[in-house]
Amino acid sequence: MKKKVIAMLTCTALFLTGCSMSDSVTDTIKKAADKASSNTAETTEPTGTPAPETKKLALGQSGKVKDWKITVKKVSFPKHINNGSLQFKPHSGKTFVVVSMSAKNNGKQESTLFPRVGLKNKMVTATLIDKNNETYQPTQLLGYDKDIVTKSFKPQSGKKGIICFEVPKKAAKEKNNLQLKIGTVDSSLVYPIKK
Repeated sequence: MKKKVIAMLTCTALFLTGCSMSDSVTDTIKKAADKASSNTAETTEPTGTPAPETKKLALGQSGKVKDWKITVKKVSFPKHINNGSLQFKPHSGKTFVVVSMSAKNNGKQESTLFPRVGLKNKMVTATLIDKNNETYQPTQLLGYDKDIVTKSFKPQSGKKGIICFEVPKKAAKEKNNLQLKIGTVDSSLVYPIKK
């Protein structure tokens, strides 16, 4: 936009010079063009985005993310998950990482924990991270009553349940190098997974 203004002012100055206008008009146009070009030369420093706030917690400790109070209690690596007549098994070459936790919605509105769809900066997500920074999202166990992925919580209510991740067996073997990250893009809780 500023380049167009400079070009237009320059063309106008040349036109007026060719028509032998008075020097005061030509000087005024040149001053305006110089002022416009000096404004484009000024650069503003990009504003840095603040680093995300990360709080490291041990298993059993509680933390807050947005309106949620989260407590990750324990982590297990079952070969399958039973729910009455249903049985969930991981795909070939993979294993389950099951996180037992509790969550409480301290907000004033009903809210969904770990939604599948939403605004990145507003929704609370859970991600499992291995030593190579590979990330894994929760596997929703449809029909499993303890799965709290995408569950709605009324205001001031809490639930206990699990989050299940399906990861390559190689990643699960290195249990001490796994981390669970729960939060938003702005702030998160990080739980190291230990034996």
